[in-house]
Amino acid sequence: MKNVFKVLSITTFLIFSQSAYSADPCVQTGNSVGLMGLDSSTGTIYVGVSGGVSSCGSNCASFRFTSVNTDTSKVLDILVAAKTLNKTVRIDRPHTASCNSAYRVYIE
Repeated sequence: MKNVFKVLSITTFLIFSQSAYSADPCVQTGNSVGLMGLDSSTGTIYVGVSGGVSSCGSNCASFRFTSVNTDTSKVLDILVAAKTLNKTVRIDRPHTASCNSAYRVYIE
């Protein structure tokens, strides 16, 4: 019985801990990549964008990707590729969170 309770507790925790990132993200598309780079000694990546359209109503002029939310080295690779190829990017963040909590980026 204790093992069943532990499994249910862990499963519930995992489901609710990921819900901010999996349910209804704020999506901003058509972003041209501007200034980007390392924003802090903790590995936070900063990117300035222009021309984006947000599904949440308010556009972000910049985003920050932290190692808590995503693999920041891969984010930087994608942003550099988009800038080099002169492509726009889609950036996702939790719906209720600030522009400093981005966690996904896609080349469009």
